[in-house]
Amino acid sequence: MAAPILTYNATETIFENCLFSNLTHAFILAHSAAMPDTSADRFFSVQPDMIELNAGTFSNPGGGLVFPPVWVRFSKATLALGCSCNYGQQKLCDHQAQVLYNIMERPDLRIFFDERLRQQSIENIAQHYGLENEPNPDAHFELAWANRSVSIVPRIKTLQPVNGAALQQLAKELLPPAKAIVQSQTAGITSNILVQPLPITTTKHPLLPTCRHCGPLCKIR
Repeated sequence: MAAPILTYNATETIFENCLFSNLTHAFILAHSAAMPDTSADRFFSVQPDMIELNAGTFSNPGGGLVFPPVWVRFSKATLALGCSCNYGQQKLCDHQAQVLYNIMERPDLRIFFDERLRQQSIENIAQHYGLENEPNPDAHFELAWANRSVSIVPRIKTLQPVNGAALQQLAKELLPPAKAIVQSQTAGITSNILVQPLPITTTKHPLLPTCRHCGPLCKIR
C-alpha cells in the first residue's frame, strides 16, 4: 500500500490510504508536533468516553492537565482525528497524537479500529462456539466496552459456547439431579421385587392317595 496522504479541514486531521495495522511510532512522530507522553500515568489515563467499531471519543480525566475531547473515525482506509483545541498547524496536536499513540499501543482500544487484530481475536473466541470455520465470524460476534475493558460477545444472546463448563451447565438445567435418578432407579428395582409373584407348584406324591378336597399332601386318610 502507498504512503498515507495527509490532509486537513477546519476541525480534523485526515490520513487517507491508511491502515491501523501499519501504524508505527515513526509515523506518529513524523506527523506530530511532539512525541506523545509514554509514561504510565498518561498512557492509562486516556480513556474512551464513547467507543464503537471504527469510532470513538477520548478524554484524559486522570491526567491532571487540560485535555479536550478527541474524536477518531476510521472508514475505508481513511483515518480522521479531531480536537477542539484549535491547534491550527499542519500536524497532529498533542491531544490527537496522545490518543493515536494510545490506540496503537493498547490492544483493548486498537481492536476497535484494526481489522486484522479484531478478526484474529474473534476467531479465537469463535472456536469455543464451534464457529471457527465461519467465513465471516464478525457477523456472529461484537465488541463490548464496559468498566474500562473490552470483551467479545455473541450478537445472538442465546448462543452458548461448546465446552466442558457449558455442557455441564446444560446438563444441570435439562436433567434431574443425580440423587433423584438413583432414588428413582432404586424404587423401580424394589417395586419389581415386590410385585413378582412367587411360583407355586404342586407335586403328586406317588405313595399317598389324592384327596378330592385338598390334594396329595392332605393327611386325611
